[in-house]
Amino acid sequence: MRPCSSQVTLNILSDLATPHNNSLLKALASMPGIKMSLYYAMKSLADLPWKNDIHDAVMKAQIFGENRINFGLLWYAVTHRHEKFLLVGWSNPTVRAILIAFWILRRPFMFWSDHPDESRHRSFWKVRIRRFFFYIVKNRASHVFAVGRHTVKYFERRGFAEQKLINLPIFIDLGKPEGRSSSSRKEIRAKYHIIENEVLYVAASRFVYAKGFDLLIHAIALIEEKSRQTLKLLLIGHGPEESVLRKLITEFHLQDKVYIESWMEPEQFETTISAADVFVHPARFDAFGGGTLHAMGAGVPVIGSSGAGTVVERVVHGVNGLIFQNEDVQALAAHLTFFLEHPDAIPGMGARARKTAEEWPPERGARILFEAVCG
Repeated sequence: MRPCSSQVTLNILSDLATPHNNSLLKALASMPGIKMSLYYAMKSLADLPWKNDIHDAVMKAQIFGENRINFGLLWYAVTHRHEKFLLVGWSNPTVRAILIAFWILRRPFMFWSDHPDESRHRSFWKVRIRRFFFYIVKNRASHVFAVGRHTVKYFERRGFAEQKLINLPIFIDLGKPEGRSSSSRKEIRAKYHIIENEVLYVAASRFVYAKGFDLLIHAIALIEEKSRQTLKLLLIGHGPEESVLRKLITEFHLQDKVYIESWMEPEQFETTISAADVFVHPARFDAFGGGTLHAMGAGVPVIGSSGAGTVVERVVHGVNGLIFQNEDVQALAAHLTFFLEHPDAIPGMGARARKTAEEWPPERGARILFEAVCG
């Protein structure tokens, strides 16, 4: 990797800081020749109520507002022609204004996007506005970073030039895999009354319809009672579907099988996932999904749906986890039953999950960005 010929200022504009993006940005900040400035539209989101100021975890960030154009930042972007800009999505007014300004001024920029949800209903005008911004990115962006190979293919289908597209998925800090007999594992399993022969499944994300946690509860209800005796499920999350999930648990009489934790801070979240036997990612649609990455990094095999980006990208069926067609509740129930009846398969699949995770450390993502910025 060649160093930058001179120092480059990289301005990164995003809606919100996240623990996984912070992993990538910390790795990038350690590379010589790049001076980063971070801008976020908001400090926090109701669905992601982190207590710590993660927006300042990498460096002091500027908050530019989510509801109206920040003309000061817009003017800065227009007048600082020799600095580089990485725009993450276009969901706030300021970034949309900067995109239009760069299009008018014929200014290059870099753009980073996950896989859009094409099943979402959009009004007549939203469809046309969206097409306009796709046109700007297609014609003005010097690099389009896509979260995963499946997202690269999505942009190819939309007519984006292949040479502009770069796979830049989500990254997490791997650390060392948690020992399977560690004290933290024992404490967590004791907290949820997991006895020695029981299989602990963990699923975690925002409690919204697209994440498919209701499908997971329905799948557990389909498992024969004899097999279900050794099953425990912990749901970790926060969001509008929580009351629906609790109602389903009561309806199917699963109160002794399914626990809900409404929220966890990042460190507690990662430690809890590492105490699981199997992680479940049941999404109807998920552009990528950080929970699966943390599970694989901790050496935990994954049951995941074909609607989840991380599952499509990282899980190899029968090797480091099991895959089912999204919304196929019968297949999900069968996969859950497999680990209940074959717990001896868990350690080997978990070890191979960890090996897969080790191929994607944050430093790999930082190198991808570094080469684009300095190229």
